[in-house]
Amino acid sequence: MTTLTLNKAKTKAYDSNRAWADQYTPVLNQIACNIIFNDPKLMSVYFLKPTDHQDRKLGTDQIIRTTDLRMSYRIREYIYKPYCLLGFTVRTSGIESELYKIMNEDRFASYLLYAIADEEKYGEVDSAVLVDLRVLGAYLKQNPEAIEKAHKGQGFIEFKYDDLPEDVVAGLWNLKKKGE
Repeated sequence: MTTLTLNKAKTKAYDSNRAWADQYTPVLNQIACNIIFNDPKLMSVYFLKPTDHQDRKLGTDQIIRTTDLRMSYRIREYIYKPYCLLGFTVRTSGIESELYKIMNEDRFASYLLYAIADEEKYGEVDSAVLVDLRVLGAYLKQNPEAIEKAHKGQGFIEFKYDDLPEDVVAGLWNLKKKGE
């Protein structure tokens, strides 16, 4: 098999996986908002009084300014739920891998919404964990041994929630923390 054929196969598989994952985007948007807007620590929201011009001429009674948040979504098939309840994966392939960006890029996603597809309802989500990638990156910089301890697969690294600081998990949807 030539390199060209391999690349086409990889592209076709990526396109297929991307199409499957994209069907979940609307519901993942709703879940992310549900988690983020219910915890004021996750996003800064400022209510500003409009200027007289904005009020009288533009019909603006309130201005709401928020901080920028960049979200990364990862949806897994339901069969992986037992694993997803224990941890999550981060890609390590490429020159600037996802792991590298989490640790070194301020512009990379702020949060990862790690979700599990519903077992029976196509396009629905069973449950989700919101991972604070900023906390993860800072922790991994200060504790590089956590990277060595984590399980490494082909092109990814697997982090267990129990091996990370509790505040790496910023929120849950349709799940409860241990002991609750």
